Amino acid sequence: MPAVRMGAELALLPLGTLTVTSPSGKASFDSSVTLGVGGVLQIPLNEIFTIDFAPRIVFNVKSENDTDSATELDLRARLTAGGHVTPDTRLYAALQPGYSFLFVPVDAPAGVEMSTPSGLTLGIAAGAVFRVSPGVHLTGEIGYQFGFQATTLSAAGQSVDVDVTASFLHLAGGVLFDL
Repeated sequence: MPAVRMGAELALLPLGTLTVTSPSGKASFDSSVTLGVGGVLQIPLNEIFTIDFAPRIVFNVKSENDTDSATELDLRARLTAGGHVTPDTRLYAALQPGYSFLFVPVDAPAGVEMSTPSGLTLGIAAGAVFRVSPGVHLTGEIGYQFGFQATTLSAAGQSVDVDVTASFLHLAGGVLFDL
């Protein structure tokens, strides 16, 4: 049975879409290039499947023309299925369900209360793990995460639900250590 592993990832998010949908309409924006950092705890179930816990913080979440940016906290799980193509190389496909919080830089207008936009995320990815020395592995991954975040605006006793979604392509690299 493979070892439990712990490590870190750095992700480049070069493409994405930010969407705001409210009763008054919908607006979509291309996101600017951003970076994410995260940790990984990988628990092998057998030679084919692993369950990973992979929380990530994404910085500078904004459209290309914005000056203020949000920060996104992704609490992700990852189920991988794969196999070794050489003794030191494992290829995998992954399903990444999670929950996300968007910490927006703008306060709601006076008299309006706004909850932190949050909601489910679902990612798909493909990647590789390369053993570079006993107990040390480098990783590479490409994937896309779909966001389903929302918030509620309340003012004068009335509430309005607003979808505030962030979806991104990611290219990630990392290092894992056997425990």
